[in-house]
Parts: sequence; C-alpha cells; structure tokens
Amino acid sequence: MLRIALSGMVGALLLASAQGHYVPTANEELYGNWINEKMHPQRIVVSLGPSETISIQDLRNVADESTLREVTQEVDRKWTDADGVVWYRTYDTITSGLGKGMRFQSLIKLSKSSQVLELVHHYAHKFDPESFPTVVEPSGEEYHIYYRAKE
Repeated sequence: MLRIALSGMVGALLLASAQGHYVPTANEELYGNWINEKMHPQRIVVSLGPSETISIQDLRNVADESTLREVTQEVDRKWTDADGVVWYRTYDTITSGLGKGMRFQSLIKLSKSSQVLELVHHYAHKFDPESFPTVVEPSGEEYHIYYRAKE
C-alpha cells in the first residue's frame, strides 16, 4: 500500500513539473525599473513578490510615486534561447488598482544585455497553458516595450 502511495506522489510531482512552473529567485534579470514615455503605463517596477511570484507596480507617468495598479505574476516557464535572450511565460492577475481582478497571460522577452524588455499579453477568463502568446511583435495590439531606467 505504501509503495502505491509513494508511486502516486512521485507521478504527481513529475506531472506538475512537466506542466511547467518556474520559481523566481531573488536576482531575476527582470527585476528593476522600466520606463517608456510612449507606453501606458510609462513606468513599471518589477520585483520579487510573495509566495513564489513576481510583483509589478504600474505607474501612469515616469515621475509618479503612486501606483496605478499592482500585478502578481506566476511564472509558468523561463528559458534562455541560443542568442542569449531571456524569455518568461507568465500568468498575471491585477491585484489592486485599475482593473483589479483581471487576468492575462504574457510572453516576456528580455534582451541579452538585460536593458530592453518587450512583452505581449492577452486577457484570459481562465488560465490555460495552451493559450500563451507565441511571438513578441511590435505590430501586435498588446505589445509593450520598456527600457531599463538609469539608476
């Protein structure tokens, strides 16, 4: 009986791993202040969040101190491609402010130099691992580009 129970637990762990879930570390390349005065919001602040998540604060204008909204990201997957570009697939939930409760799925592209962040997202009624955006294109409707702020 114990052998069957342990076998079932191992199988469940393998299945969870195969579905994808990346636990962010304290020093992700993604963390920092990102700005672009042509985007809305103009500034985003990305940091380690609670319970194995990433936290994002959206600020309407670059100089703002008050947050427009806060977003919690659960990272489905992180990888680095052959060109040294870092990618993230995330499940995002607006946890406070404008749009509270809205959910979306994102594909994030971080340049090899970690100075340019591009992302595309689409809104989701429910999270679905088969429904992530597959390409980051500047012509896309939900495309955003930000540049790392000079500290």
